Amino acid sequence: MPAHPNVEMITRGFGYFNAADMASLAELLDENVSQHMAGSNPVFSGDHHGRDNVFAMYGRLGEASGGTMRAELEHVWANDDTAIAIYRAVAEREGKRIDMRNALVFSISNGKVTKLVDIPDDADEQDAFWG
Repeated sequence: MPAHPNVEMITRGFGYFNAADMASLAELLDENVSQHMAGSNPVFSGDHHGRDNVFAMYGRLGEASGGTMRAELEHVWANDDTAIAIYRAVAEREGKRIDMRNALVFSISNGKVTKLVDIPDDADEQDAFWG
């Protein structure tokens, strides 16, 4: 059975994110998309509303990691309105390295991602790395 179209969309999105191809990624995200990032670090934690603010947060991830931040996709499940991705957040920063499994839950409407919720395996470890 072929993969659900939303599995394919999310897989493409991870590729665009890792290539820093924001123009292509923008085509997948609703302009009013929101993304919740767990933890309490100054780089990305909190709620980001609107595509421009989400992209600004992605820019801070790239800047803080010297361009080493990658989201290495392991698996995606999806139906018509929800997708769940398991990925490894891998980055280097100030002589430290992180390689942590995360889940990312996507809400999807009319072929666009409208909401993302990132769930790290260990928010405290994540905060220590990015803080």
